Amino acid sequence: MPRESVSAAIVVRVVVVLAATVVLTVIVAVLVADRASDNESEPDGALTQSSDTPEYIASNVVCPDGLPRLDPVSDPDAPTAALVPFVELAEVTTLAFLPAASAAPAVPAAPAAGFVGTRGGVVWAFTVPAGPAAPAVLSDTPALDLSADTSTEHDQGLVGMTVGPAGDWLYLNRTDASGDSVLSAHAIERAAPPAHPRLAAGVELLRVAQPSPQHNGGDIVFGPLGYLYVSFGDGGGLGDPAGHAQDLTTPLGAILRLAVDPAAPPAARAVAAPGNPYGAPDDDRIWVSGVRNPFAISYDAPGRRLWVADVGQQCLEEVNALRLAEGGADLGWNAFEGGRPFVGEPVRAHRAPDFEYSHGLGLCSTVGGHVYRGTKLPALAGRYVWADLCGGRVYALDLLDLPAAAGRPPVLDLGVQADTVVGVSAGPDGELYVLDLAYGVHRLVPPAPA
Repeated sequence: MPRESVSAAIVVRVVVVLAATVVLTVIVAVLVADRASDNESEPDGALTQSSDTPEYIASNVVCPDGLPRLDPVSDPDAPTAALVPFVELAEVTTLAFLPAASAAPAVPAAPAAGFVGTRGGVVWAFTVPAGPAAPAVLSDTPALDLSADTSTEHDQGLVGMTVGPAGDWLYLNRTDASGDSVLSAHAIERAAPPAHPRLAAGVELLRVAQPSPQHNGGDIVFGPLGYLYVSFGDGGGLGDPAGHAQDLTTPLGAILRLAVDPAAPPAARAVAAPGNPYGAPDDDRIWVSGVRNPFAISYDAPGRRLWVADVGQQCLEEVNALRLAEGGADLGWNAFEGGRPFVGEPVRAHRAPDFEYSHGLGLCSTVGGHVYRGTKLPALAGRYVWADLCGGRVYALDLLDLPAAAGRPPVLDLGVQADTVVGVSAGPDGELYVLDLAYGVHRLVPPAPA
């Protein structure tokens, strides 16, 4: 989350309605020093490093003039949207829907359903009643409670969640109490409506030791061939002092591409997918390298792109739309921050970002998003919709349909803002949802008529 140099807490008011008449105002302290760019100093729990190292120095320089700014277009006819409540739940970090085509033939008419997870490792099931903009109905009790074995320091917690292509497993990426990143799978039991889906205890697929509670990354998404993409940050510190992102022998600072089978023996549950670009002595699970804190990734099937939002260090945030043939790409960190040289020389050819924007003007940390493929907001069709944590506003841009000579794509400000936005998720129908750490999940809908 926000700048580690600003390690004071933001106090956010969350209104919780109890029964029908009692309203409590709960003060939730949200650290602004967890997922966004860090500069000037190290927060508590960060790696210890000398202030005279190149990485530390580069992390504290004044950003040069002329860096690209977000600069949304100013057009009264530009498309806008609105936010309506979908789930009221504090500390939300993840949302995943069951596939529209149920894997349970006995309940073909089951309503939309899925799971929503909190940073502390608690997962709730939900169903969605029929009707326009109907809010979700949460289960009375958690579908899964891993809070006793989930750490939430800095970038830690439940940071990634997705449902398998067949709708039979829920996959989680979280930080356990020891500080390791743990990828697990939990069998889903579908039930006839209005009952909620249920989860089994689960099996561990992958464990990655983390050197610090910073830059754990951790989003997960399935691609078109059924392989699981998993993002990991560089492990923390100013400027990646350990050089993880340029080291192909560690999963840190990389995106993995895995063949997963929760029913297999432990050693075979999460292995390198066929066609991955690297082999021994490198880590054959790596698909692309050179990322700092790829907080959010998403796959757009019509565009056949894996979208990677990577949180910058000092000056720039970046977005990459990777073709499936780009396995082996080096996104540059820490030799580059976005398109800007940072420290040293790149080990491999640098794959420049597709879009980047500088800090300032209330912007500090991309939380990523999805390409809009729904029908309710046709003006957004094919546009990447994302948000920045510090500003809280939701934006859209079109990278794929512009000719190469068109230059920098225009950015649309959709006219909506969440209090503490930490993500944008997509439903099975392509409609989008904004995750707000303070208030829960909002559905992105057309604005009310004037």
